[in-house]
Amino acid sequence: MAEGRDSGWWIGPKWVQGVGSRVEKAAEALLPENPEKRLEWYEASLRDQIRLYGPDGGPTARCRANVAKQLESMGRLAEARLLWMEVLSAFQKHLGKDHPATLDVESWLVRNLSSSGMTEAARMGARHLYAARLRVNGPDDKETLWVERLLVSLGDQEDGGIA
Repeated sequence: MAEGRDSGWWIGPKWVQGVGSRVEKAAEALLPENPEKRLEWYEASLRDQIRLYGPDGGPTARCRANVAKQLESMGRLAEARLLWMEVLSAFQKHLGKDHPATLDVESWLVRNLSSSGMTEAARMGARHLYAARLRVNGPDDKETLWVERLLVSLGDQEDGGIA
């Protein structure tokens, strides 16, 4: 398996990321509106990324995240959660536990746990995420504040992590 740039685990300059993000948004407008057809398209894209970059490549992880988001939009939270765990593991391995992109993926997993009614697991994940966001982003960052609000909504105001 190729390393670094060949496996897709590199973070380019901000302008490259911005262009890539805009291209991705434009491409999404061309996807089928039917949720099942959209899922099929994302799954086919995932198979392509696995073939090109391997099961652990950066583009593969990002495609898994797209499949997970689509599954969530269809109410298939348990299936999506398994993918979020795989995506998080890949991001942690290649970018580190405190990398902003890794923390974004962890946010998606915590959101999934909360939406699934897995309150205790969501609370534990949110506590960890809150501590990491404080360390990396600081107390006034919008992502840190989002996790803080989530912890409050999960009933974790005093003992867990915000006090």
